[in-house]
Amino acid sequence: MVRIVRWVLNHPAAFILMVLLPTLFFAWQLPKLEVNSDVPAMFHSDDPDLVYYEGFYKEFGNEEFFAVLFRCEDVFDLRILRMIDRLTKRFEELPGVNQVFSVTSFSSAYNKGDTLVVGALEDELSYLQPSDMESIRNRILSDPLYQKVTIVQKDGKGASINIALDKLASQKYKKKVASEIRKIIMEEEKREGIKMIMGGIPFYLVSADEAFMRDSRLMVPVLVSIVFFVLFLIFRSYWLPSVPLIVAGISIVWTFGFVVVMGKFITSISEIVLPLILIYGILTSVHFLSAYRQMVLKTQDRREAILKTVAHITRPCLWASVTTAIGFLSLLTSSVTVIQDFGLYASFGVMVSYLLTFTFLPLGLDWLGWKMPSLVKNKSGSSIQEFVEIISGLAGRYSRSIVVGTVGIIVLFVFWMGRVTVDTNYLSLFREDTEVIQSERLASEFFGSWAPIEFSVRYKDGRDVLDYAALQEIAKLQTYLESFPPIDKSLSVADMLKKANQELHGGDPNFYVIPSDKMAIERLAIFMQDLGGRKGLSSYLANDWSRMRLTARSHILPSKEFVALFEEIE
Repeated sequence: MVRIVRWVLNHPAAFILMVLLPTLFFAWQLPKLEVNSDVPAMFHSDDPDLVYYEGFYKEFGNEEFFAVLFRCEDVFDLRILRMIDRLTKRFEELPGVNQVFSVTSFSSAYNKGDTLVVGALEDELSYLQPSDMESIRNRILSDPLYQKVTIVQKDGKGASINIALDKLASQKYKKKVASEIRKIIMEEEKREGIKMIMGGIPFYLVSADEAFMRDSRLMVPVLVSIVFFVLFLIFRSYWLPSVPLIVAGISIVWTFGFVVVMGKFITSISEIVLPLILIYGILTSVHFLSAYRQMVLKTQDRREAILKTVAHITRPCLWASVTTAIGFLSLLTSSVTVIQDFGLYASFGVMVSYLLTFTFLPLGLDWLGWKMPSLVKNKSGSSIQEFVEIISGLAGRYSRSIVVGTVGIIVLFVFWMGRVTVDTNYLSLFREDTEVIQSERLASEFFGSWAPIEFSVRYKDGRDVLDYAALQEIAKLQTYLESFPPIDKSLSVADMLKKANQELHGGDPNFYVIPSDKMAIERLAIFMQDLGGRKGLSSYLANDWSRMRLTARSHILPSKEFVALFEEIE
């Protein structure tokens, strides 16, 4: 390393060019850097759970949706219904949107005079009159399907427009959709004077990514300012702190450029690489500068002091960096891709930081050394040195007490360590005044739960599931699921069959049951092909009738509670 540093000092222009070219290349990559908090990003593409997850949504469509929620005096005001219909159609025009569920677009079965109709409210809006609104209100609020898809409040004073995305849409696309939805909402708020709030799981994830970007823009200058101030206090120089910060900055640019080159992205875990590399680079630089400070006191030749410093601390700093990098690389054994990525990024950044510290920092000292008279002052010591001497004196005088106290502290912390729980609740990442928290409170209070828990149901021998026994089991499972406090609704083919059967018998509540005759079930299935959203029955029943879907909706819970709930259901 001494030979390398000597070459750097003798050929500064060539070295700076060698650093500048990759720095510019990696900096050019940074605009492509993406933040991705999506769940599929945590798994390998061949992970069995992810393969099943993707296959499920390929069959039935994506359950992820943005929601636009609002409260008003009466949803069943013609002006409000037309606003909902207008918004629904605008959202449907957004590229990549699968379908939009709203009180006007959702299809259900109902009797219109002596005629049985399967249709949506949007089909009637053109000729409806204010005098028709009471019957429309009664029809929709008494229909359990509307409540199960969470699109209208039970008292008719609030509505939600649910914008379902294409199958497994990318996080980048979700951000784009969220931006377009916001624009449309703002236009309608100005036009109608109704406050609207965005919600839905994709919105929460997009908001988390946006919060990270905002925090990074604030965190970096704050962190740099603190580091600069501390380095100034230590070395009493305005110029000296800039060199370690430049080294750390270049290391960060290289690391995040490396992320893009590898075709990767930043997640909620790997985002801490930025402060980690900054702090690690500063620590190595401070170690170098402290050693240099001692060397420069022994010789008047600045360059000789630099080379002696390099020879003195290269090996310990190298082993420290290598072992740290190996420690991070051990995370590659994790089965979770975001953990693996974090280990890879961190190890790369640590080694880059080491190499730049032992090349760029000596060059900076060689150039700026004449501006650092503080390094040759106060040879007798400093306040920091005096403090260290006091601490070391106490350590020698009370060694036994210190050992006993340390053992006691270790035992206490080992006890506390055993009480650590693994848990995640991403809503806790947001402040109380954010749109995410407001949205979740509004949804929970007025619309119930909406986090989906999905089931795929089939016979082991592959025969069709449209028979009485299978449908009864589904209905029983739904009753069981809704007995859990976090789950307040579920939807399946069984619900649609019950509703269609009831309307076929004049709306008699006694016929809100599954027919026992298979032929009757199959006739109902054909009859209700358009029931539900734009995709109709195909969202809940496979085309060959071999599988059906059950969607339960839960409140958003901490992951520990979700795991306990899933285990009990299983």
